[in-house]
Amino acid sequence: RPEVVDVRSPSNVYAAVTGIVTRMEVLNGTPLFDVGDTVLKGELLISGVVDIKEPEYSSADLGVRLVHAQGRVYARTWRTLHAVIPLEAEVKYYTGREESRYSMTVFGRRINFGGNSSISFPKYDKINTCHTLTLPGGQPLPFSIRKETCRAYDTLPLPIDIAQASALLETRLWAALHQAVGEEGEVLRADFTAAERGDGLFTVTLLAECREQIGRVVPLDTGT
Repeated sequence: RPEVVDVRSPSNVYAAVTGIVTRMEVLNGTPLFDVGDTVLKGELLISGVVDIKEPEYSSADLGVRLVHAQGRVYARTWRTLHAVIPLEAEVKYYTGREESRYSMTVFGRRINFGGNSSISFPKYDKINTCHTLTLPGGQPLPFSIRKETCRAYDTLPLPIDIAQASALLETRLWAALHQAVGEEGEVLRADFTAAERGDGLFTVTLLAECREQIGRVVPLDTGT
């Protein structure tokens, strides 16, 4: 559904990111910047406070009126995004130890065989298989047998594949960049750099030059 905008509520348009203005489309309000100006994140781009023009040859000050500022401000922007991954990954391997427990469900009530004995190893995967008893014609009975098998495993730290890790992080950064600039945005240039940090992390950095719509409408605080 399209966003419903209350054009009766006073508002301003602020810069969502820092950039150089390339185009302004002011629909309502007072523009405070021109094409070619550098704006910082959070600066007021289009004011909702508009001067009331006095009649010609009149010296009276008619004051101002508050409007719902609207417009689109396009700018060249530069974004830096980072993504990290540990240089070592914990790889699971099975030790070969297994324990199985059985239970029966009768008319919705579960009966455990062997009591509630605990599993003797700390890390394990649980695999459940259930068999429901049926009559010769295929009609299921309200009885079922469940087998719960616990397979013990441990973990071993292994170095990651740097090439695969770099490709993974670049894909994620690329998706995050496009989400940040929005559907109207355009990526003009993108460069990736990668480095192994001393704290055991592998970092990929994306430096991008973009063209995007940076104006964001914020309600104007009228004190009422």
